[in-house]
Amino acid sequence: LRTRLEDLIRIERVSPPAARQGRYFLLKRGAREEQFAIFMRQSLNGVDQLLVDPKSLSKDHTSSVTIDGISKDGSLLAYGIQQGGKDERTMKVLQVDTREHLRDELPEGKWSDISFTPDKKRFFYSTYGGKNPRVREHILGTPVSADREIFGQGYGESHIPVCEVSHDGRFLLITV
Repeated sequence: LRTRLEDLIRIERVSPPAARQGRYFLLKRGAREEQFAIFMRQSLNGVDQLLVDPKSLSKDHTSSVTIDGISKDGSLLAYGIQQGGKDERTMKVLQVDTREHLRDELPEGKWSDISFTPDKKRFFYSTYGGKNPRVREHILGTPVSADREIFGQGYGESHIPVCEVSHDGRFLLITV
């Protein structure tokens, strides 16, 4: 009975997809897998293409991945890597077509979603979980240490700012 119940519980799981210009990005975990991996489909019924496999990120297979931002045209993917179940994660940016990583990487921390500008020259992100939650702007190709703080002065630990660039790129929407 136990073996049968274990077999019934082990099912493939798939997150709702995020659509960008005919591409669909999703997290998927096979029935025998312990962690979700990041996949992309070129169409709604297309074949799943593996973009990021968490098993390749640590020897003990305790890394997990999150989808944290996708450019409007689906050519850039920002994803997080969490080690051993930590809340903090490292953020990386992947060029989807070439599968190459940009050198723009946020160090381990508590980050919210990344929102790219339509021209893909910069993105906005926020930090939370500490005494100084902030929204910052990162220009691609520059060091993270040069990121500009644009919002959050006066907010504290209980605040979690979230930002999103408007579809036309003219506005930055911030909620706290």
